[in-house]
Amino acid sequence: MLRRCWSVGLFWCFLGAAAWARAPALSLDDLWKLARQRNLGLAQQELVRQQAVEELAIQEVEKRPVFSTQAGYGYTSEVALLPITLPGVGRLAAGTRSRYEVAAVVEQPLYTGGRLGQQSEAALQLLRAQESQQQVASQQLLLQVGQLYYQIQLNQVQQQILAEAMERAGLHLMRARALLGASQATPFDTLEVANRRLQLYTQARELGDLEQVLRSRLGRLLDLDPLPALATESAADTFTADTLEHLQDAALRQRPELRQLAALREAQARRLAALESVRRPQVYASAAYRYGRLGVDVFKDEWMGYYTVGVNARWQLWDWGQDQRQVEKARLEGRRLEVQDRQLRLEVRQQVAEVHAQLHSAAEQVGLQRQLVEQERERERLVGQSYTQGQATSLDLSTAESALTAAQLALQQRRIQWRQLRLELGFSTGELAPEEEE
Repeated sequence: MLRRCWSVGLFWCFLGAAAWARAPALSLDDLWKLARQRNLGLAQQELVRQQAVEELAIQEVEKRPVFSTQAGYGYTSEVALLPITLPGVGRLAAGTRSRYEVAAVVEQPLYTGGRLGQQSEAALQLLRAQESQQQVASQQLLLQVGQLYYQIQLNQVQQQILAEAMERAGLHLMRARALLGASQATPFDTLEVANRRLQLYTQARELGDLEQVLRSRLGRLLDLDPLPALATESAADTFTADTLEHLQDAALRQRPELRQLAALREAQARRLAALESVRRPQVYASAAYRYGRLGVDVFKDEWMGYYTVGVNARWQLWDWGQDQRQVEKARLEGRRLEVQDRQLRLEVRQQVAEVHAQLHSAAEQVGLQRQLVEQERERERLVGQSYTQGQATSLDLSTAESALTAAQLALQQRRIQWRQLRLELGFSTGELAPEEEE
């Protein structure tokens, strides 16, 4: 019964693997490309960036003249009469009850104390901040995709290791049953091997279920269902990193979070200057062509056309300190951003230092674990020979096989951990993906 379940499980695993193999396998670079193209979070960031572009255009337009049309009608119930009487007309009125007017008007700001220019520059800096935020979201997404890719790769390799372990356990079980038939082994020996084989099968099934969960998460990030097969990376386990000081300097130059914060600080400085400009006079010019029946000619009530040109100035002298408080509030926000910048720089340096140390430690652990695997493989071979010759027990062989399997699983886990740390180092220094690909 156990052999039948195991065979059915392997059949479905191979059938699923064959179905995935029909599609081209995706490398990590392919996944990153798809993530940039299809991720819904990045699509939202792009829409926010487009909104910032429109806001910049709005601020630029405010510097230009504004053209408008006007139309009006007025009615006056009482009109004063002049002490003048004309034959056949009667007393003249000092106007008309109904007045009509249409106009074409142009208005142009002449002097705003630099307010419009500062607002436009603030909008430009906010656009740059949003572009940096878009890069932050992209880098975080690529890191998440890379971590999932390596987790799936680890899962698949561990399933292969467990399949090899089940094959070894199967051969061990066959020999144990043969020895049991020859009265050279006890039923306990066969039961112990069968139980170990069942445990390996259970672990493989759990890894298979976990792989589906990981693939589902990765597919959601890429907006792909189903997710095609993934290529296995065969990168070397050695990596020569730059010195810690060089990496920290590179991170301070390249991290998009720092560029975003610098743009926000500059935008806040521009906002502060715009608020301070309110204390200065605001001067506007206007010109209009008007056509209407205004009733200003007491002798003729007819339509007439005329031009008007004017300059308007407004200077707010006292508002009970409201503008001053707005300026102080903006100044405090600028100080907060400055403190945040210092804190972020410290965090970036610390993050790079931690990942750099972990990466070197992981590389050493990979080398040591590789040696352990070779030793455990040799131990398993020697114990297997001794077992065949009757010089070792079945339990000795089971212990050696279990130790080899555990060492192989640990080696693959440390390899994937090293590759994930390599991704984290690229993220920490802002070099996870080339800028031209962003």
